[in-house]
Amino acid sequence: MSVILIATQVTGECPKGYIKAIQEGFALWLMILAGGAISLHPIDGIGSEVALMGYLVADRFLWASDFIQTVAEPTAYASEVWRAVQREGLHPERTAAEHLPLTLWSKIEELQK
Repeated sequence: MSVILIATQVTGECPKGYIKAIQEGFALWLMILAGGAISLHPIDGIGSEVALMGYLVADRFLWASDFIQTVAEPTAYASEVWRAVQREGLHPERTAAEHLPLTLWSKIEELQK
């Protein structure tokens, strides 16, 4: 499956199956999949520019792409994912990433203190 993120001027209608987010004068069309059961969100940090994270609503599971690599200590990447989750209003219980096994989200929150 391909994921398409389209940035365009704020004019125009949102294509079916996408949600519209206004950010700094641009409209970002974010894909909603499986009837809303899966959503994709930008991480949008300094080190994660244009990266996406996936959220499974019913399972409260966050796929953090390659942006949480360790929970042994705080990292800039994990902080960017944490800030994105806060900004997007998500409430994960568990997370995983390319180099991170299934981990409780509370561990990521602890690292932000």
